[in-house]
Amino acid sequence: MYVVGIINAESAWGETYARLGAEGDPIFREARLLLPDQVLGLAEDVGFRRTGAWSVLLEPSGTPLDSCREVEGVRQGAGFVALGFQKSSV
Repeated sequence: MYVVGIINAESAWGETYARLGAEGDPIFREARLLLPDQVLGLAEDVGFRRTGAWSVLLEPSGTPLDSCREVEGVRQGAGFVALGFQKSSV
């Protein structure tokens, strides 16, 4: 199983990190923020199938991380999404 973690470009957290990158932040200036559907499509294009998904950072950007909750599945607006994949057997 492979797990890919992404900062969701269409989330409050993604907007915060994109702004930091635009301001020259040494980490986020090189980051490429994606949408979960983009990653799913790329993975399927090269022969992987999704086996699971988990979303976190559903709270507003800046919320202390220890008070954030995770949920199973891809949730719209989640700041971070983890996607599980397996190589499809053809």
